[in-house]
Amino acid sequence: MSPDDDLLIQRCIAGELSASERAALAARLRSDAQFRAEAVDDIQTANLIGSALRAPPPAVVAQSVHRALALTRPEQRQVLFRTVLGKLRPPQRRRWLAAASGIAAALCGLVISWWVWQSASSREVEGPALVVRSELIEAADERRVTFADGSFLDLGAGSRVLIEHGSDGVLCRLERGRLRAEVTPQHAGRAVRVSTTHALIEVVGTRFSVALAGTTHVEVEHGLVRVAQADGQRCHVAAGFRLESSGSGPVIPRGTPRGTGAMSTAAPRLGCTWPSGHDPLADELFTLRATKQRHWISMDVPRSTVSWRWSDDFYAQAEARQATTLQNAFFWSDIIRPVDMDPPDARRAVDEWIGAFLARYRSRLDLWEVVDEPLTSTPAYAALIGGAGTTGWDWLIWLHQRARQQAPDTALLLGGFEDLASAELVGRFVTVAGLLHERGLLDGLVIKAHELQHLDPLVLKANLDRLARVGVPLYLCEVDIAVAGDQAHAEAVARIFPVLWEHPAVRAVVFWGLRQGSSFHAHDHLVTSAGAERPAVAWLRSYLAEDVLRLEVPATTGLSTIPLIIRPGYAGHAVTRVEVAQAGQVLASATVLPALLDLPLTAASGGDLVVRAFAGDRQVAEVRRSWTTVVASPP
Repeated sequence: MSPDDDLLIQRCIAGELSASERAALAARLRSDAQFRAEAVDDIQTANLIGSALRAPPPAVVAQSVHRALALTRPEQRQVLFRTVLGKLRPPQRRRWLAAASGIAAALCGLVISWWVWQSASSREVEGPALVVRSELIEAADERRVTFADGSFLDLGAGSRVLIEHGSDGVLCRLERGRLRAEVTPQHAGRAVRVSTTHALIEVVGTRFSVALAGTTHVEVEHGLVRVAQADGQRCHVAAGFRLESSGSGPVIPRGTPRGTGAMSTAAPRLGCTWPSGHDPLADELFTLRATKQRHWISMDVPRSTVSWRWSDDFYAQAEARQATTLQNAFFWSDIIRPVDMDPPDARRAVDEWIGAFLARYRSRLDLWEVVDEPLTSTPAYAALIGGAGTTGWDWLIWLHQRARQQAPDTALLLGGFEDLASAELVGRFVTVAGLLHERGLLDGLVIKAHELQHLDPLVLKANLDRLARVGVPLYLCEVDIAVAGDQAHAEAVARIFPVLWEHPAVRAVVFWGLRQGSSFHAHDHLVTSAGAERPAVAWLRSYLAEDVLRLEVPATTGLSTIPLIIRPGYAGHAVTRVEVAQAGQVLASATVLPALLDLPLTAASGGDLVVRAFAGDRQVAEVRRSWTTVVASPP
């Protein structure tokens, strides 16, 4: 090896290579077998010496011996053993030699090939190509491990993981317990991998968790991971899906159920703000009802004087129609009067108010917007229940804590009157929402979506994407598209509504002005005061009737298959099976929705894809997509 080569390897070991130098090193390793062997030996030797000098536990010592015996140059083995043995105290030396002799026979003749050069479409990486350093972590309690790029692992109590940092990423060998990973987007050629005895999970930027308990459980909150099972079977797991692997047999991602912190995979719901009286259109199309009727006016109002008449009517009507209920603006800062009260009394008043509301409506409450518009103004009572505190939002966190404690099974939402045209305002709201989400106090975001007729659909989509990064479902409320002319109004609805409805994070679209005169906008209504439907309603009916199945393709590159997500749509058919076919041949099928199916890239030349839905033996829907359109679909 030349001096320049030696310097290149030394800088690789020190982690000092630039992107161009890493590319040059990778090219050299691919083309020069002798250089590859010597480079692997040098880096492995440096890593093993460093590991042993830190007096590692026996398991890591054994692994060091395992790797040392695999080195191809005898002189390097001698240097390694002399260096390590010279540094260890006599008792450690005896244990180290015992570990080495115990496995030496089993490792005779062992040949390790560190680089397997195959085509990009079929290569599966088992671990870092060149291990620069490693560490074994045994977490007695919950622990966070942060990497240099901001990625981190949250280890569960009692977990054990060996982390190997290599030239092409990080490999986390989970030996026991559970970990949750949040991975920042990785540069080309780098990835974060988690391995267990059953499977290898590879990501390039996502949030997911892995648990080892008899079998391996993988659950993805955001993004996409690739799973290679021990028996060679492979699949993808996307956001909102989970997978269980025993190392062999079928690997089938399943949609995750509704629950705290998980993105729901249910079809979105169409909703309306509760109309006064009975409206035929609301009964026909809208399966979610929202109300603001239960505002808390003042802390010192006696519970016995509160009138529940409007809320009783709302929840009774929703129950009669089997509609999902959304309680908006439970605590709304602008209308609660400040009072002269000590903090203990104020906290007691909050608890009593929550308790009185839940005692009456708990069984009929599905979605609960605990606090509305906290960024618009700080409520006068905030100082009495924690104020800004250490987080800047202690009062808000405390309110959600009290709501969670008294209603642990109800989805808690945070509301915001944020301008969907402004990335800055959306960013501020995302930051506050993150404080609640990381504490397990947030199950969704309520976004007021007023005057969308002025908004560019691309800007709207980008800001919905930003909101979705919190990792909880989005509920778009008070949606109004206010346009005077009926035809112009229908065209605006057709331009804006699909952006909302088809976004994967959106769980509900709730119209604000159902009937003319029911909102503060003159032209956002769907039905005139005389009961006539505007043309936009006919368009909505037609659009929803076609939305039986929804297809999504997570953004990904360099894979041998294309993951296709099939979700149930609005129409509500009892779909029992879906299949994806091309040129008369069924490529994949599933009996559970939502489904995540891997389609072979070789299907690209076979024509359009046909996705069929069946209720029993009866076909209820068929969706056709060109292969090019599917592959190019946005995440």
